[in-house]
Amino acid sequence: MPPATILLADDDRTITTVISAALRGQGYRVVVAHDAVQVAMFARKERPDAIVVDIHMPGGTGLEAIRRIRTSSLVAHVPIVAISGLPQADIEEKCRVAGATTFLPKPVDLDRLLALLREYLGGAPR
Repeated sequence: MPPATILLADDDRTITTVISAALRGQGYRVVVAHDAVQVAMFARKERPDAIVVDIHMPGGTGLEAIRRIRTSSLVAHVPIVAISGLPQADIEEKCRVAGATTFLPKPVDLDRLLALLREYLGGAPR
């Protein structure tokens, strides 16, 4: 069985490099998007098993991308972890309302992210 695919979306290439390395180190296949338009497009094309998306990116917000994903029957069921480093009092609630499964602040706790993905995907990477 092929490894689970994670769509990682963040415009900060340092962050995508670090998180991608951690995910690949655990056996996941990683697809990277660098703007909000790519997120929804890659989600429909790649049909990932989970999505990690930054809230503040070029091409629209991560919230808009989450809403678009939730309207696509191909990927509406996919767990989404929203991430953000910008302080905003109600960001967690906005993410939940948009359709995110959960929210993690930046800098992302990689152990927590990996634990969430294992939980959402039913254990270790396939």
